[in-house]
Amino acid sequence: MTRGFEAGSAKEGGSMIARWTRAAGGMAAILALASPAQAGIFGDSLARCIVTAARDDDRTAIMQWLFSAMAANPQIAPMANVTPERREALTRQFAQISERLLMEDCRAESVQAIRNEGLGVVESVFRVLGEVAMRGLMADPATAQAVAGADEFSDREKWADLAKEAGVTLPRQP
Repeated sequence: MTRGFEAGSAKEGGSMIARWTRAAGGMAAILALASPAQAGIFGDSLARCIVTAARDDDRTAIMQWLFSAMAANPQIAPMANVTPERREALTRQFAQISERLLMEDCRAESVQAIRNEGLGVVESVFRVLGEVAMRGLMADPATAQAVAGADEFSDREKWADLAKEAGVTLPRQP
């Protein structure tokens, strides 16, 4: 196994493998938010409004709430220390943020989207907000470094074979 891939410069986004690893890590977290719901033009308008209206602290609170919910899973719980009281506080905060975004900040867009696309549009819109929050989380240098750590244990030849079969070439490592 080839070890010790260089992460590359932050400007370049790191090695191809590091970028794939970060993308896979991000996608794993995003899948927790995924649903089959698809927004139409009114849902897209609502999603734009909510993403714009959500503050950085809202995005942080949403990610903390999502983490606390995932930490309730018996397979994850031993790795996290989220008390029931903290989970309840985060859930309450998430509900308040959701209500503010839908019923105050983006009320007109909410009414139009729900009227034209049904209540399922709300789930779809919050999936988009979760994806935006996740990108912010993954952009944090400490998080990006932790996720990119898998690069150290990746087999470059296997990645190169996969890339070759897909018709692309991995960038040369320094």
